[in-house]
Amino acid sequence: LEESGMSLNAEKCRTLCISRSPRSRKTFVNPAAKFNISDWKTGISSEIPSLCATDTFRFLGHTFDGEGKIHIDMEEIRSMLKLVKSAPLKPEQKVALIRSHLLPRLQFLFSTAEADSRKAWLIDSIIRGCVKEILHSVKAGMCTDIFYIPSRDGGLGLTSLGEFSLFSRQKALAKMAGSSDPLSKRVAEFFMERWNIARDPKVIEAARR
Repeated sequence: LEESGMSLNAEKCRTLCISRSPRSRKTFVNPAAKFNISDWKTGISSEIPSLCATDTFRFLGHTFDGEGKIHIDMEEIRSMLKLVKSAPLKPEQKVALIRSHLLPRLQFLFSTAEADSRKAWLIDSIIRGCVKEILHSVKAGMCTDIFYIPSRDGGLGLTSLGEFSLFSRQKALAKMAGSSDPLSKRVAEFFMERWNIARDPKVIEAARR
């Protein structure tokens, strides 16, 4: 980094120390272990904040937990939907707000191959319930498809996060499987077999774009 003229910002770094207990021979997260980095420009040494097993950290726009899984705050999503419901807007404007602003924001959470599709389907259910309340049709029987049929065809035009999550995973692995690197190709094929992902021609074509 010094040769490149760059330096690390200790406040934006995190350490996760895995220690082994000599008695139980089990591993555990040890936040007591501290690490320091020195700025080559100023010579000042700074301590890197350490993580506990229950802590989360942000990387490339995603929030991860101590196990490396993407953390999705369901209460935050419910809070955002509550704000939309209480906004001084007409029902159709609230639905449009969910469709054009909230859903694209949530799609980013499920744009990686390791995203939890089960939470995506759960959020879909929560959003449908919210839209029913907005349209005052909680007790009315509404076919699930009506939420996702395009607006031009008489539907509400919402995006299913569950389907988006599965397609994103397939697209990422299909693109990786087409790599010239044999190791990357083998890893992609391994996960495609593990998750029983078929080689859908539409997915392969989308991966080439």
